[in-house]
Amino acid sequence: MFLGIDYGTKNVGVAIGGPETGLALPYITLQNDKNFFENLLKICADEKIEKIVIGIPMPTRGKIGEQVERATKFAKAVGEKTKLPIETVDEKFTTREVESYFSDFKKEIKKISKDAAAAAIILQSYLELLTKK
Repeated sequence: MFLGIDYGTKNVGVAIGGPETGLALPYITLQNDKNFFENLLKICADEKIEKIVIGIPMPTRGKIGEQVERATKFAKAVGEKTKLPIETVDEKFTTREVESYFSDFKKEIKKISKDAAAAAIILQSYLELLTKK
C-alpha cells in the first residue's frame, strides 16, 4: 500500500492506494503541527505503507521558490522519520484540479477534504506512471 501526501504549512492531505488496484483514494487531512509525525507513523503502521509519494510544486519557469524548498525539506523529513522510500511527483496543478471537481460535484463530495483529494490526485498520477513502465 502507498501513501500520497499533499504538503501544506497548515494542513497535510493524505491519500492511500496501491499498484494492486491502481486507485488512490482520499484518506484524511492531518494538521501540520507537533503531532504530525506521530499521526503519520500511526497511519503508516496501521495501513502497512510500503512507500510514500509526496507532491512537490515544481516551477514552470525554472526558478525554484520557497514552497518548493519547503516541500522538499518536508519530503526529506518524512523519509527520515518513517524510514520508508519516498517518491516525489510534480503537483503544481492539483489544487486547480481539486477545485474543479469540487465545483462540479459540490453536493456529492462535500464530506471529502480538499487536501486529501489533492493527495489522491498526487498518488493517482504516480500510480499511472507505474502502469506505463
